[in-house]
Amino acid sequence: MKITIDRVVLTNVSLRADEAEAFRGAVTAELARLVEARGLPGAAADSSREVPLANGQSLAGSVASSLYSALREEG
Repeated sequence: MKITIDRVVLTNVSLRADEAEAFRGAVTAELARLVEARGLPGAAADSSREVPLANGQSLAGSVASSLYSALREEG
């Protein structure tokens, strides 16, 4: 399985440039965990959508959870 995220735009969130790769890895790892634990969601029909962040313990976890939820939504 391959998950490709072309672009994630975080509004009103600050990350330093040197944090980008670690953040990307954390989001990818959490998405993989969600897919393994809950199954593969149906892909949303929209190629772009605004996804509000879920409440979570970490920013990466919140982003991954929000992306997973958006994929589960019917287009």
